[in-house]
Amino acid sequence: MESHIIKQGLLLMCSVIFCYCIQHITADNKIGCNYTYNVSMDPSLRLNASSIEANSTTVWCFTNNINDTYLIFQSIELGLATLTFADDFKPRNLTGYQASFVYVMSSKTFNVTLKTNDSAILQIDASYRTDSCQLKLKGDTANLQGPYLQTTNNKRIKCHFNYTASSEFLRALLSFSYINILSGEITILNEEGQVLADYKDKEMANKVLPDSLSNSSSILMMVELPSIFAGRETFQVVFTSVSVDCNKEIVLTNGTHTLSSPDYPNVYPNNADCHWIIKAPKGMALEVLLLDLKLADDFDHVSLLDGGSKMSPVIATWGNETKGNIDNLFLTTQEMLWLRFVSDESHVSTGFEVTVTVLSKPRRLVTNSGHLTSEGSLTTYQISVDPGKKVILTPSYHSTFLPISKVTVYDGFLISDSILGTYISTMPFYDVSSSSNRLMIISENFSPHNSFSASYIGKLPQNIAMETLRSSSGGVSLNPTFVNSTYTWYIIPPPNRPEGSFMELKISKICLHGNSHVTIHRSLSDQGNKVFTFTSQNSGHMIPAIRIPQGGDNVGIRIVYTVDVNNSLAVDEIIGQMAEFEALYHLSTECVVNGNVEPQITINSPYYPDQYPVNSRCTYNLETSLNLTFISFTRFKLAPSHYVSFSKVFNGTETPVGKINGSHMIQSDMILDLTPKHKLENSTGNNMLKVLFDATNKGIMSNLTVNSGFSADVQSIDCGGMVTSLKYHLQTLNYPQPVAMTTTCVWIVSLPKMTGPKKTNIISLNYTLQGKMADEKNKLEIRDGGLRSSPMLSINLTASSTKPVLTRTNYLWVMYTFTKTNDTKSLGFAFKISYYNYTCDQKQQCNNGICLHPDWVCDGIDQCGDMTDEKGCTQMVKGMNKQKITVVAFVLTCIGTFLFGLIIASFVPYCYKRWKYPNYSQLKDLMTPVNT
Repeated sequence: MESHIIKQGLLLMCSVIFCYCIQHITADNKIGCNYTYNVSMDPSLRLNASSIEANSTTVWCFTNNINDTYLIFQSIELGLATLTFADDFKPRNLTGYQASFVYVMSSKTFNVTLKTNDSAILQIDASYRTDSCQLKLKGDTANLQGPYLQTTNNKRIKCHFNYTASSEFLRALLSFSYINILSGEITILNEEGQVLADYKDKEMANKVLPDSLSNSSSILMMVELPSIFAGRETFQVVFTSVSVDCNKEIVLTNGTHTLSSPDYPNVYPNNADCHWIIKAPKGMALEVLLLDLKLADDFDHVSLLDGGSKMSPVIATWGNETKGNIDNLFLTTQEMLWLRFVSDESHVSTGFEVTVTVLSKPRRLVTNSGHLTSEGSLTTYQISVDPGKKVILTPSYHSTFLPISKVTVYDGFLISDSILGTYISTMPFYDVSSSSNRLMIISENFSPHNSFSASYIGKLPQNIAMETLRSSSGGVSLNPTFVNSTYTWYIIPPPNRPEGSFMELKISKICLHGNSHVTIHRSLSDQGNKVFTFTSQNSGHMIPAIRIPQGGDNVGIRIVYTVDVNNSLAVDEIIGQMAEFEALYHLSTECVVNGNVEPQITINSPYYPDQYPVNSRCTYNLETSLNLTFISFTRFKLAPSHYVSFSKVFNGTETPVGKINGSHMIQSDMILDLTPKHKLENSTGNNMLKVLFDATNKGIMSNLTVNSGFSADVQSIDCGGMVTSLKYHLQTLNYPQPVAMTTTCVWIVSLPKMTGPKKTNIISLNYTLQGKMADEKNKLEIRDGGLRSSPMLSINLTASSTKPVLTRTNYLWVMYTFTKTNDTKSLGFAFKISYYNYTCDQKQQCNNGICLHPDWVCDGIDQCGDMTDEKGCTQMVKGMNKQKITVVAFVLTCIGTFLFGLIIASFVPYCYKRWKYPNYSQLKDLMTPVNT
């Protein structure tokens, strides 16, 4: 019985062995193995791939009953050929260029098939081993793919990949091109065994991992993967040999670090390839400011990536044509930054310089609406909404600022972009609108207990009822097609505006209906600071320009246009009530005029002779070497509260000398004495006359009252002055000696008016001339009044002396000029005017209060202005010139002369004919026809 069982067992064993052999022999014959490898007997062997022909099929067959087999492809270039891995899991086909990789075989039989075509195979360098999964790479660059796993059992595969740079003087750089591992571990070490990076499980799930830079020429990558990744691609890595000098990993904890191209500011070398990996603490980000960029050509470039890998998103690429990026700000969204500089073999230049700053909790917001709050000392937000939309930022009034806190809003992601707004502790907030779908906010100097908060939203331009204008000049206009809504303009001047500058707004068209109104603010905030509100009642007249100073809390102009019409009307009636508004604006520098009054200068109010702007304020600094200055206003029309003031300035000391406002009626010109109060004999420096025109208004204006302004001639004079004495002598210098030098003198005599209505003062004067009045270069003007435009006084200036002459007013204006020629004998005449006040009581006055001069009575001329001096006159008065006649006699004379002319015109021709033709009547008869 036992022998029978033994025989049956042996028979079964032989059958199994026979079947196994038949199966494998059949399989080998079916596949046609070109090369067969028994891995159990040969644990390490290089594959034979040297005699492969075109249009052929080559099969490598493997058997292994002990361990996993690691098929190592050091390099492989297939062209159009196909390499197929066949096992008990599933086939895998490869073609073209492949990175180095390891194929982990767990089945006992395994085949690799290569099918070629007409194209020759470039290269296959492959081997296998069973002791460990190892792959060594070397060269300038090397590409590695993650191991291919054949089985799905519970094994964990461990592989070591070692890369050595092409030279011991270079450093090894590892970069992940792709990774998607949910479970496992990858550890990267340098030559000394120091861990450069360690990633576990989900840290590698479809992430962009940072590059690792070794401090030597080699780097080791240790990979442990579970068999669940069988048949999947796990990662791709690029190894690169880089120079030691300009390839660094920099760890920043805070503050700012400066990076530059090799040898900066000297020229960089050819064929440079520099990598910087900058790391900040977890949760931080980095800010890059480009300070300088000079590249030789576009083959030389700088790449800035948002992360620690060359596969990170590109922030910017700078070449020779991107010099506009200077002073621009670039921001990462994480704690790492990848920077690379490359130069070619031809031209060189000085390169680049940047600063890298650690930011606390920055964010890049890519939603169409949201809320943000600054945290820490420095926070940067970059807001991006849908393309085609604009960003509307509305600051929260719950924000709390320190005195040093500051928030700057940029119209884009660069600090060279226009500034939309700047918020500080002393300024109210205002909304801003970007010109594109991007906006950047940088908050500085906030403590943990203070913050800036705001909301934002992206809107299409047609749905935005506001506009931010960032320019020194431009225009605004609106003809609304909507009712009961508000439109706002924010006009923001350039940040580098000159001190003392102002924005000027000129409204060219305004037509309001119903309760619609337009309000002008002297800042960008809606918290007070109103300048004026236009309504349908006050917008119909001529509107002057409005000047708004730019400084302190007053920055920019805010115009709010509120449409409010009757909603109960029909649509066509509402459209008929639509308002219109147009205005121009520009930034102007401080209104300062510098000039010299010698010999003469004319100063005008802004836009003279048109209306001067509201809130005008102008300073005229007029230099002169003389002590007396004559000022004559050709026009002076100001609003009552506006004024012109005068001050003398010497060695920085300013002393007021006069002031006139719009309620003052100018009755005389002005002569100002600019002599310094304590001028030393040897002191240097000219006198200065400072004229200030002030038409500013404080607070909200109830009206925009201005006028046509002023125009004044300012002239330095040698002698003269304002005279108020009741009795005085006006004379040339060194009278009675002739005037030897070019001289201009002006006197203005002003006698006080009598206090009572029964008496009034005028001037009685005597005139004496020494010499001869030759020509226009030497003349004397005496005017009956206090102005240059007053009428000339009726006096014979060529006479050597005159009898007493009376003026009509209590003013006398005298001007003497002499211009010396090259003739040494050229001398100016001398004169002397003696005057005293002439008082007339009520009996000696015209009915209108003017002094009645004795020689005015019955001279046929209404010199009083109310015919008082001609009242009751029937004939010429005694002492009158015989050539003077009454009005009646003049009329009768004219009539008689006309009649006499008619008679002469008729009689003279008749007499002439009689004299010329004595037989005039006979000649007439001879002309009668005769009958024959």
